Amino acid sequence: MALTGNTVQSTYLDLVQLEKSGAGLPSHAGKEAAVYDGSGAQILGRTAVRHWLDPDPDAISGSYEFSTMGDMTQGQLETAGWTFSNYTASVTGGMLALYKTAAYDTLAKAEATVSLSGDFDFVIGISPTKMDSLCSAGGYSTFSGLYVADSSGSAHGVCAGGHTGTFGYQSSVGSTYANLASGTLSSVTNINNLRYLRVYRNDGTVYVGFGTKFSSRNWSIAAAANTWSKTSAVDSSTFDKLILVGAPNGKTSQNSLSGYNFIRRYL
Repeated sequence: MALTGNTVQSTYLDLVQLEKSGAGLPSHAGKEAAVYDGSGAQILGRTAVRHWLDPDPDAISGSYEFSTMGDMTQGQLETAGWTFSNYTASVTGGMLALYKTAAYDTLAKAEATVSLSGDFDFVIGISPTKMDSLCSAGGYSTFSGLYVADSSGSAHGVCAGGHTGTFGYQSSVGSTYANLASGTLSSVTNINNLRYLRVYRNDGTVYVGFGTKFSSRNWSIAAAANTWSKTSAVDSSTFDKLILVGAPNGKTSQNSLSGYNFIRRYL
């Protein structure tokens, strides 16, 4: 079968890269090569069954597929628009890893500037197994979270933390950029196989929550209710910050890890 034009998933610029680096491309050593057909289904690699870590063809500009980006230093991430406070950062093995350098009770965060007016939809993917493998032998727990914020006003987000695949979850709506933990908190404990955290807005209401699987290839607003635990707040602000944070109140230990396999934007 001939492969031309849009028959290949655009984020795999090298098509099939087996332990080698193409001209001007980062090394994909140790990562699975993949080729996609016109619908976005794999025709080489993990077969045509979509895996949760595979790049999603429905994601739009503003997405980060760390499995396709190669390894990156903190300096390279900063050049790409991220700023870090009390974290050291890198992309390693297809995951953005943020290690907290500050003491317990001190907020650590990564920020990117965005312009979110009207509806939007962000999903982040977390991998408990991979994060556990990157933690030190001391058994530090792993924490990941996503907030949207108006730097002069409100903020809303969701975080999850745990170890060896079982997570607790906390959402925060009605917070402020100055104090991410100031809003209404809700929590769920002992979540098995948590894979996704999501922040989206539909018709002036911001929803934050978690999920364990896709309900459809394109998340866009219409995810099945039984896939999601979510809370909401009415807010029509134009958010200008996307924030990655382990815990909104800073109550994570020094050397704890926040890990992200992808940040996908659908609206």
